[in-house]
Amino acid sequence: MEKNNKLYFRRYVLEDSEKDAHRIEAVKGFYDETLKSYKFRDVTQIALAYIDCDYYSSTSTVLEFLKDKLSHGTLIAFDDWDCYYSDPFRGQKLAFRQFRHKVKQHWHFEPFRAIRTGGMSFVCLEKVKIGREID
Repeated sequence: MEKNNKLYFRRYVLEDSEKDAHRIEAVKGFYDETLKSYKFRDVTQIALAYIDCDYYSSTSTVLEFLKDKLSHGTLIAFDDWDCYYSDPFRGQKLAFRQFRHKVKQHWHFEPFRAIRTGGMSFVCLEKVKIGREID
């Protein structure tokens, strides 16, 4: 099964973005184990964080990892936004609401696009840069 998962990932994610494949990295493992020691290669900014985990705890772990790595214009996409009957007090919706509250002094998250499969995306905006010319 593991080999099939790698083939699936390569075929459907990397193949469609061949010219950018060198900038995409998939890390195998559980979020709470792998993210503690994960180091980016040469990345200076995250353009897109695609969070594909159903659970509140996993989503919270990922958001905590991303907290200091966001930049003005980063897209955060939640694949499982509408899980749990779209209940705002469960899953990704709860984790993101708590995260937004924690970072509300510095960040605004503008709703961007719904994802056809029940997901949602947001643009991260630094409050001090909103409405201003950016170099």
